[in-house]
Amino acid sequence: MGWLHVFHARACIERNKLWQAEYFIRGIRDHVIALACLRLGEDARFAGGGDRLPAPVTDPLTDALVRSLDVPELRRALALATRG
Repeated sequence: MGWLHVFHARACIERNKLWQAEYFIRGIRDHVIALACLRLGEDARFAGGGDRLPAPVTDPLTDALVRSLDVPELRRALALATRG
């Protein structure tokens, strides 16, 4: 589902659906956290183990938070979330 969120977020940015783009970017981060929880043996449901993930896993995702609904900002956050 993560790749689908990347695809939809990009399309939403191009179509100027900025709130929807933010929604999908947030979804990418959610999937990355859930997958990291699974990989490291933590509870993946609703990011239950997210607070126990090591900083090297979560720190890059902090930079992927959307700070505003400006197109350049959404593109920046999408790029960083995708790298996560």
